[in-house]
Amino acid sequence: MEDFDDVTLATLRAANISEDTLHTLSRDDIRDLFPGPEHFLRRKDICLKIHAEDHVYKIKCPVKSKSKAPPANKQRQVGDADESLSSTFSDL
Repeated sequence: MEDFDDVTLATLRAANISEDTLHTLSRDDIRDLFPGPEHFLRRKDICLKIHAEDHVYKIKCPVKSKSKAPPANKQRQVGDADESLSSTFSDL
C-alpha cells in the first residue's frame, strides 16, 4: 500500500481497509471511497495497482503441426506466392 499517495492511504485507513482486503475491492467500492471526477485518475491508479495480475496478457504460440514442410534448402522464386497473400493483394 506504500505505492499510494497520502490522500489514498488516509482514505483507505479511515475505511479500515488493509493490504489483505485491498484486493477484494470492486470498482464500485473504489468509486464509493473516492467519488467525483476529481478522483478519476486516483481510482484508475488504484484499480491498476490492486488488479495488476488481471491486466497481464499471456500470448499463446500456435503449435506447429507435423505436416510436410518444404525442404529447408528450397529457395522461393519471385513467382511463388502464398494464395492468402495474393488474394489479399488482389482485393485491394
